[in-house]
Parts: sequence; C-alpha cells; structure tokens
Amino acid sequence: MLRGRDPIVRSQAAQALGRLADPAAVPCLAHTLQTESNLNTQRHATAALGAIGTHEAAEVLAHLLYHADRMTAQLAQQTLGAMAIPEAAAALAVQRALARCDWAALAALDPDQIWALQPALGSPQFLSWTPGKQQRALEIAIELGLTPPRNLAPQLKEMGIFLGRVHTLGDVLGSLFHPNAGVRTAAIETLAKNRGKWVGHILRWRFRREAQHGAPTAAVAAARVMAQRGDWRGIEHYKERLYGTDEAPARQAAVTLGSIAAPEADEALFGFLTSLPAPSVQSSRTHAAVWLALKDRGAQAVEHLRPILSSPNPNARRILAGVIARSGHPEAVELLGQLARDENDTVRRAAVEALSGLNTPDAACALSQLADRVPPSLLAAALQTIAHPEAAAALRALGRPATEVAGLLTTTTGKPIPDARVQGIGEYADDDVSGRPVGAPALTGPDGAFYLMLPGDLGGLHLKVTLPGAKGPLFAPVALWANRANTIRVQADSLLHRLLVEAESAGG
Repeated sequence: MLRGRDPIVRSQAAQALGRLADPAAVPCLAHTLQTESNLNTQRHATAALGAIGTHEAAEVLAHLLYHADRMTAQLAQQTLGAMAIPEAAAALAVQRALARCDWAALAALDPDQIWALQPALGSPQFLSWTPGKQQRALEIAIELGLTPPRNLAPQLKEMGIFLGRVHTLGDVLGSLFHPNAGVRTAAIETLAKNRGKWVGHILRWRFRREAQHGAPTAAVAAARVMAQRGDWRGIEHYKERLYGTDEAPARQAAVTLGSIAAPEADEALFGFLTSLPAPSVQSSRTHAAVWLALKDRGAQAVEHLRPILSSPNPNARRILAGVIARSGHPEAVELLGQLARDENDTVRRAAVEALSGLNTPDAACALSQLADRVPPSLLAAALQTIAHPEAAAALRALGRPATEVAGLLTTTTGKPIPDARVQGIGEYADDDVSGRPVGAPALTGPDGAFYLMLPGDLGGLHLKVTLPGAKGPLFAPVALWANRANTIRVQADSLLHRLLVEAESAGG
C-alpha cells in the first residue's frame, strides 16, 4: 500500500506501519522517503521510523538530515529529537557540529558515534558546502576510519588522498600527470603500495621528469619510494650533485637527501662529512648544509648510522659524536659515553665535548664516570660548561674548585620572570652588546630560578639577562665569591632598562 497510486492510501499505510512498530518495515519506509513527493506521507513515514526506534531507523533518519529538501531534513531532525536512543543523539550531535564547523567535536567522536558522520559525506547538503568545509569534513572522516562514497573520488584526488575502496589504479596513474605537485606526490606514494615490477619503471621515469624540471617534493617522494624498493638511483643522483663543484646545487642536494629520509640518504650525507679531511672555503657552506640536514633528521639518522659506532675509521667515529650531539636522540648520553671510552684520543675528545654541549644533569653524570679514561684537565673543562649542580659536584670530586650561582630573577615588584636567558659575561664594555661568555647560559624556570656555574677568574664579571620578547639584553656587574656557592637576587627594571643585583655567599 506504500506504493499505491492514492496519496491518502500511502499516508494511511505509513501510519499503520508506525503503529505496528515492526523493524521489518524500515527498508520499505526508507524507500518511500526517497521517492515520496507528498508531504503528508513523508511526515507519517518519518514518524513511523521514530516509532520503530531501532538503530536502522535512526540511520535512515540520519541520512534524511542532509536531504536537499529543507522540510524533509527538518522532519528528520524533529523525529530524531523525540527518539530516546543513543543513535539518535549521535546523529543530531554530528549534524550540529557540521553546522557550526566544530571540527574539534567531530574529531573527538566516540567509536559508537562515528557512523553518524557517514550519512553527511556525499549528501546533497555536503555538495553545497564550500570546498574548505568539504575538505575538512573528509579529512576528519578518513582519520576516524570512514570510507567516503565513490562519487567523491575527484575531490579526494584534488586533496592528494587516494583510497583503495574509492579510487582505481587508473585514477592513481592518471594523477601522475596532474598539474598540482601535491597530487603527483600523493600518487607516487600510493604507488609504493603496489609491488609489481612495472611500478619500478614508472617511478624511475617519474623521478627523472620531476628531478629535471618538476617539483622537488615529487622528486623526493619518488626517490624515497625507489629506495624502499631497493632502487638507489634517485639517491645516487643527488649524491653526485652533492660532490659537484657548483655550490648551490650541492647545498640543495644536501637538503634533498635529508628530505628523502632513507637510511641510504643519511649514509650519503655522513659519507660526505668523512670523505674530505676538512671543508675548503668553497665547500664550507655545503658542509654546513649537510650538518643541518643531519640535525633535522634527528634521532632517526642516528639509528641509521648506529653501526658506525664500531667502524674501524676513527674519523667516522669522531664525526658521529657531533651528529649524535645534534640529534636529540633519547640515548644520546649513553652513545656519547660509549664514544668517550674510545681507544682513539680524538674520538674521546670529540665525545667529551659533545657531552658538555648537551648541558644536562645526565651528561654531567656521564662525564663524572670518565675520570679513568679522560685527562683531568679536559674533563674539568667539559664539566665547567654545564650549568647544573651535578657538574659542580663532579668537579669537586675531581679536586677542582667550582663557583656556583643559585639565582632568582623577578621584576621590581617581585613577580618571577620565567624563560629568560641568564649568562655570565667577562670583558664587557658599555658599547658592547655581547661580551665574552663565561660558563654556560641558563634559562629561568616558572618561579624565575636559575643556576650557573662559572669557571676561572671572576674579575670584571657581569651578568647578562635576555628577557622574553625584549629587543636587547640587560647587563649589570656582579661580585661573587670564587670557588664557593653563591646566592643572588636579580630584579629586572624594564622601564629604566637595568638590572639590580644582590649577592651573598651560601656561607654568609
């Protein structure tokens, strides 16, 4: 009777199904709401779904929330609001979040609510949204594990997103010719999932095109995928440029090799550092670019280069110490401690200097354990550059004096100043804005506290304080008790651009 010719009969049939409240009627009512033009029948069919009140009924109504006809969408919204089931609440919550562009609320959907976002994707209302809103909704849906409908394949492609259940292999291959480099890059990365031999030929061809007159990002992606498949010709291409005589392409090759993020690329960068005894004037910028590229690679580069710890080449082990020190690797102290016990003196010295450059309590503890392997003068010089009490304790254990400064930085009203940089400065003149650094700098904590350790002669010592956001540093002379623990209070007067310093020895 729902398919009858008389709209009154169809309307009464919908009412009857609502009174019966049999879940078996949900597919019939859903079909009616897709094809029915009579408003009264639509209203009764919607009410019938609300009376049935199952998850399937709520899912049909959730699709109607995004109907092209505003009246149909409002009927679905009212019906869902009257349903006392979690599925109805989820559908309405998602609809409100999309209406308000509340992306945080969408991204935080509970697992049992995620399904309610699916009806919006590809709906008539979705197609009327701005491209930016469509893109953000699709991104969140994919992050939540939903699969957009096939009709959104072109939009996903323009976003550089390829999904196996939405796109075909032809879509991916065709995107290799897309004018947008981001889309070409995404297509190259998608091809990496296909293990066919023919893919290797396409990747090499695409790499040559991109490297010659294409986009660097696409060329990097192709070289990375090629390396993952055991083809290092892309890396060799940039390695050849790295060793070239033209400085600009060489520096760019260093950046590119770092971006490839493959073990072979990191090894190529490291090999450049060990291939020459010292950088020439012409290649100094290239060396700096290589160091920066390895630093940007961080801990992952150290993992790729870890076998060099046991390399027979002492120069390689020495350079590895510098790479580790710049990497932020969680095991940097342990790895440098291993190199600090190396049989080669230059390797030990480089590792000790790298440990001191970390300026951490763990580094101070590691240095304190090297008394039997490192000359006392070298060990003391390294400890004196670490601004932590652990370094002072290690110095005293070596029989070396240490001048400690425990300070507090505040405003003239007593308010603590966090995140300020404090350092001892020697040979300071009124027209000098830098001076000779004495000891390692320290940052003030949330309560304005800081700690310094100052080596050597303290005559003419000044305190240099750089406040957060300030244009220039503040200076003030400070008299300290050498080889003792000192306590100072520093007040920063930003109005008069000066520091007020009070110091006393821990002994009185």
